[in-house]
Amino acid sequence: MRGVGIEPLKEALRGRASVIAGPSGVGKSSLLNAIQPGLGLRVGEVSKLTNKGMHTTSHLEMFPLDGGGSVVDTPGMW
Repeated sequence: MRGVGIEPLKEALRGRASVIAGPSGVGKSSLLNAIQPGLGLRVGEVSKLTNKGMHTTSHLEMFPLDGGGSVVDTPGMW
């Protein structure tokens, strides 16, 4: 992850309860690890066969953000 756009996203999440949702393997947990260093959310490798991310998150979990607010990580939805 290059970190482009992380600071504006952190500001947009500040003081809110937010949910990160989307297809399995697109990088939701990786994004949250970048937004909130120290979360240590498990992320999978990109499949060499399909060149796509692989499902790793298995349940909803809410995390507080240092700047205020919270965010929910979700399993893949499609």
